[in-house]
Amino acid sequence: MWYNLGETVRYWAKYYPNDIALWVEGESFTWTAFNERTDELAAGLEKIGIRLRDRVAILSDNCVEWCETVIAVLKIGGIIVPLNPRLLARELEYLVENSGTRLIICDEAHRERANEVKANLADVVVAQIGTPTFESLRVNGAKPAPVVLGADTPAAIGYTSGTTGFPKGATLSHEGIRCMGLGTAMMNGFNAATRTLTPVP
Repeated sequence: MWYNLGETVRYWAKYYPNDIALWVEGESFTWTAFNERTDELAAGLEKIGIRLRDRVAILSDNCVEWCETVIAVLKIGGIIVPLNPRLLARELEYLVENSGTRLIICDEAHRERANEVKANLADVVVAQIGTPTFESLRVNGAKPAPVVLGADTPAAIGYTSGTTGFPKGATLSHEGIRCMGLGTAMMNGFNAATRTLTPVP
């Protein structure tokens, strides 16, 4: 049995290639297109040295690149660290350092804060969505090398609000997230025609 959540996209691209995977701001992406775009980004992340269990943070408002980054990181066995766009630079710096993040993917609206974090953390790299820096990560037509993951392999680190102290990172595994998704689908009677609205981050 495969546990990599990124392979879920590959599965749907194989069996439902022309079905819509995403609607983002009036633009649609089929499973084939979404799989290819995430493959190219995943291969690019590998090329710059992102490996199994490496942390990649994303600081962005809703956009297709947010979704692509998550799946691309998971495909190579990395760990995604979603950052709350409402946090101040000093708060973000704590999360980035605490999680051991190596790369921050940000959008233009949050570029300044991402660079403030980078200024104090020498080993962290920032790539901004919509710029040559980010687009150069894509390797045209490439696929990432396959990785073998276990059920408990970490997929994401989500941080608490920190109301009683510093935020705490909660690690979510590939299998744990998959089971949550399956449970939600079963409880609500989802099928292949179901569309869900996901107002995150």
